[in-house]
Amino acid sequence: MIEEFKSTVKEVAKTLLQKDLLAKYKPDPLVAAETRYCLRILYGLPYRLRLGEENNPLYAVDIEGVEVVSVHKHPSADKLYITKAEGLLPYKIITNIHGIKVGEVRAAAILPPAVIRGELSEAMYCSNPIPREYKGKRPLENLLFREEVVSKIYEIVSKIAK
Repeated sequence: MIEEFKSTVKEVAKTLLQKDLLAKYKPDPLVAAETRYCLRILYGLPYRLRLGEENNPLYAVDIEGVEVVSVHKHPSADKLYITKAEGLLPYKIITNIHGIKVGEVRAAAILPPAVIRGELSEAMYCSNPIPREYKGKRPLENLLFREEVVSKIYEIVSKIAK
C-alpha cells in the first residue's frame, strides 16, 4: 500500500511539475515552491510513519543532506546569503551562515517556503558540514542542530494554530 501511495505521488508530481506545463502557465515562484513542498511532504510521509511513535518533533519535517552548489550575497540584507543546494531535489535556501562554501554537504530541514526580504527560501540549513555520503539522505540526529530545528517547527505550528 505504501509503495502504491508513493507511486501515485510520483505521478502527480510528474504531471504538475512538467517543464512544458510550468512554462505555459508561469506560476508564481512561491506557488510553485508550495506545490513542490506539498508533494515532498506526501512523498516522505511513509518514511516518517516508519520512524515510529516516539514523540520526536524532528519527525515532523524532512531533513536531507544537500550539497551547496552556489552562494551569493542577498541583495537586500547585509548578513544573509542566497544559496542553491541539491539533494533529492534542488532547493533555494536563504541563510545567515557566514563562510558557507560551495561543495559542502549540510543537513537541510525542508520547510514551508517563505519569502525573506524579497527572496524565496525553501529550507533551513541545520548542521555544520557533514560527510558527503549523506547527500540525498536523512543524516543521523547527532549531526543536526536539533534545538534550531525544533524551535522552527514550533514556530511554524504556532502560526498554523492561530
